[in-house]
Amino acid sequence: GGKLIKCIGYPNKKFEIPEGIETIGKEVLVNPDWDIFDTAVKEVIIPKSVEKIEEGAFNWTNINKISVHPDSPCAIVKNGGLYAKDGSTLLFAFKANANKEFVVEDGTKRIGLCALENSHVLGVHQEPDGPILTTAVIPASVEQLAFDEENDWAYDCVVIKAPKGSYAIKFAKKHKIRYIEI
Repeated sequence: GGKLIKCIGYPNKKFEIPEGIETIGKEVLVNPDWDIFDTAVKEVIIPKSVEKIEEGAFNWTNINKISVHPDSPCAIVKNGGLYAKDGSTLLFAFKANANKEFVVEDGTKRIGLCALENSHVLGVHQEPDGPILTTAVIPASVEQLAFDEENDWAYDCVVIKAPKGSYAIKFAKKHKIRYIEI
């Protein structure tokens, strides 16, 4: 086993995590030259051996495709989001709909650290089509949005759209994040 702590070089803008790796560490796919606005990797393939994905593993990336081995013990991909296997936590939103909205699956309990961060990088550096994600539609089932003072920018470029009175709306008000009540 082992932990992936740094990845350098992405042939064809794709990175296949080697079989045998058990943990994907935080910020492993950041461009080695720290040109964060031109992150080379667009696609990540996660093998069956991975048992843990640290929150923030996909920080500072412009990934728009993630594949997970069907027998993965730790993760599942649903509608453009990488979730914990049981669906309780959104680990990373990598693909939004045509309206640049990412719709969090109903039943999700927690939004992981920097899970909506794809909007931040591309929001600063406007790609030809603008940011991947501008709005996160968060269901009433969500009871926690990860927040830490070091990463207080993680919601800068995203509007939270959630049911009136829900935890997500209270969170948005508390942290002065733009929101829309539905």
